[in-house]
Amino acid sequence: MQFRRLIYISLLYILLICIALICVLVLIESERQMLEPKWVKQLATWRPYLLLETKQIKQLEKLRREHDIEHDVLFWLVMGSRVSTRRFLRHMLEDYREHHPEASEKELFKMMVARKIMFRRLFRRAVNSGTDDMPPNYPKIHESEYKEDDGTMVGTYSIDEQELNQVMEGINSFDDLCEYIISMDEQKQASADPLGIGERIDQILAQEELRMK
Repeated sequence: MQFRRLIYISLLYILLICIALICVLVLIESERQMLEPKWVKQLATWRPYLLLETKQIKQLEKLRREHDIEHDVLFWLVMGSRVSTRRFLRHMLEDYREHHPEASEKELFKMMVARKIMFRRLFRRAVNSGTDDMPPNYPKIHESEYKEDDGTMVGTYSIDEQELNQVMEGINSFDDLCEYIISMDEQKQASADPLGIGERIDQILAQEELRMK
């Protein structure tokens, strides 16, 4: 009788230990998923310089779960945030400096603005059946064609230089550059975030941005 009781107690202890181990494994897996969700891996692939701290990843993942946000959606929200845009532009400016060492800072800003406007207008045309819906105060792009030696017609695009120079009159610093380019995105996004999730994302990312200045 005593022996049988000892067996039951031993089995109970073993069961409790197994349950405890399972709980630990669940917690470890939950922590791993919190630190390595799909959207973080996407950022590492597309924007490896957008380094997030562990605390930021946890806060953003908590936000995603609270609002049932798809991983792809959060990825684009983080990519398009004001803080991420500034980091992207800083990275882009360093790249331009490396490839155009003879250019002044103002000339580098101009290259970046021209590229952004060109890309935005061509993208809007592609998704809007040949027309873009950019505000009239942004420089226009001109399209022309020329014939290759084999007779193929090739389309080329150029930005209106006079209008671009007018824009550049108000861009004299990196902060000016960021505000101008961010404003292009925010004009389209102003009414697309009624829950203020984009603002919350910026708040989470902002502390690291302040340390980088």
